[in-house]
Amino acid sequence: MSIGSIIRKIKKWRPVTKRQPVHHILDQQIVFRLSKGRLPGWRQWRYLPRFLSHKEKIIIIACLVTLLASLTIITNHYYRHHRQVIPKKGGYYVEGLIGTPRYINPLYSSMNQTDRDLSRLIYSSLLARDQQGKLVNDLAENYEISPDGLIYTIKLRDNVQWSNGSRLTADDVVFTYQAIMDSNYNSPIKNSLGGLDVTRVDDLTIRFTLSQPYIAFLDLLTIGILPAEIWSQIPAESASLADLNLKPIGSGPYQFKSLTKDQLGTIKTYTLTINDKYFKDQPYIKELTFKFYNNYEELVAALNDGSINGANYLPQTAAKKLLAANRYNLRYLGTPQLVAIFINQDDQALKNKALRQALALAIDKNQILLENDTLVSHLANGPILKQSQYYDANLARPNFDVNKANQLLTDDGWQIKTITADEVAAAEKGLADNQGDQDQQKTITDLGVGQWRQKNNQYLTINLTTINEPDYLLIANQLALTWQKIGIKISLNIVDTDNINSQIIRQKNYSLLLYGQNLGSENDLTALWHSGQSGANGFNLSNYRNEKVDKSLETMRSSLELAARQQAAKELQNQIVNDLPAIFLYNASHLYIQHKKINGFDTDFLVEPADRFNEINHWYIKTSYRWKNKN
Repeated sequence: MSIGSIIRKIKKWRPVTKRQPVHHILDQQIVFRLSKGRLPGWRQWRYLPRFLSHKEKIIIIACLVTLLASLTIITNHYYRHHRQVIPKKGGYYVEGLIGTPRYINPLYSSMNQTDRDLSRLIYSSLLARDQQGKLVNDLAENYEISPDGLIYTIKLRDNVQWSNGSRLTADDVVFTYQAIMDSNYNSPIKNSLGGLDVTRVDDLTIRFTLSQPYIAFLDLLTIGILPAEIWSQIPAESASLADLNLKPIGSGPYQFKSLTKDQLGTIKTYTLTINDKYFKDQPYIKELTFKFYNNYEELVAALNDGSINGANYLPQTAAKKLLAANRYNLRYLGTPQLVAIFINQDDQALKNKALRQALALAIDKNQILLENDTLVSHLANGPILKQSQYYDANLARPNFDVNKANQLLTDDGWQIKTITADEVAAAEKGLADNQGDQDQQKTITDLGVGQWRQKNNQYLTINLTTINEPDYLLIANQLALTWQKIGIKISLNIVDTDNINSQIIRQKNYSLLLYGQNLGSENDLTALWHSGQSGANGFNLSNYRNEKVDKSLETMRSSLELAARQQAAKELQNQIVNDLPAIFLYNASHLYIQHKKINGFDTDFLVEPADRFNEINHWYIKTSYRWKNKN
């Protein structure tokens, strides 16, 4: 359209309203005529801010920001809800352990936590535990229990191979259990299988026959299985010396790859790689390396400098020294461990029940909970934990009462005797000059300044033994200060963890023992409280003997009726709490440290620390992505 034709149209046009002047229409037509396109180009847009008011600019900017934010939210929402993160194979995990491996062999590993950890990864068992500590099938495809509770028939999976490619059969299971029961192998778990007969039914079927019902028998099916073809060639008397104890053949998710030693021959690292013959889902993490340390200070230092990715366990006091805590997940896992002060009933002074009651009443367990909150799952009131189906919620319990504790001691003839600073100084001088009653002067210097209980010219002094671990040392010192307030002097005896069994527990060489006992999943307390387990080499830590308790334990162990077992458990708890052979403190949790790069860990409860590896084939480090199906 030419300029002339535009002018002629304008002359013929009559405005409809006063708001549409002729020159406006003319300007509009001229602009449209000169513009090559209907939309403004970039050069035209540049001039837009010159024609906008301040208010219009703010509105436009706000609209643009809103539009951009909306697009971002929509895109992110779509991305998150339609993208799926999936694990992929690869990566390396390094964990620190206290101690060193010796026997990575189910026959011998029960005495060493490091051995149990490594055995769990290398060997499979008939049954295993899930994330909540419940028993599930592992090598077993299924099992049946006879109505009388005496016969357990196990059917094996038919697709299981050893890491060397050989087939796993019923012969391997029979060999393993018979080796444990064979005294020539000297297995520490031999007594757990007393009265058991194991027979092969066919290549994939085993029959266990018990001499009497045992409710917790399924727990014994979590023992790792050995390859009979290899181990049967080694004489039983030499089994503990075999190289296979450190370079084993198993059927678990991982297999031995390598180890390193220092100049003294001590193993410093131990590496496992994926067992490509594993019968379940293959693990994602390619290699596991374990580094061994002498103490928790070294372990914390390794976590802080990043030389390891995790630690089996850290005491709470050690965990507070983690400088790089934000790098790790601190997992407080439930356990069936009961921490108590076991009172040796063969100690002449502690046979006095009034003294035992005074010790119990003086302890403020709530204060222990406050000062050690993250290592305590629950305060304990008796020999059975709160999460057990046998726990008696109405159980009587001694309440914190210092005044009553003092009165009990006074009524029993223990009077307060004050030792002054001058008396201590005089005693020290007498010892130095070798003058006077040396025994009496040593007693005064050992007691120190304070108010102490005395009867028949004897001061009330008690030995408290515990293991050399930070959390136990903290509580032991708390107890010493607590009992000092009622005039009792406590002498602490600190024993290394490696020596506690041989030097202290087996010999019952203590008056009071602060220690933790693992009650297991079924709370079979026979080994812990039966009279037959008192004395040397027994696990009855209090040397407690009571016929009524023995009968209750036998009912709990063998009765097929839940109601009968619960009634027996109720009687047992009340009898033990009344007799007070122990002061029950708390149910301990297990602090497992793991780097945040490790995904897939989903365990809440550990019957024992090695159970943290039960679902290790679901752990992963590397990831990839895919879009979810519309369905």
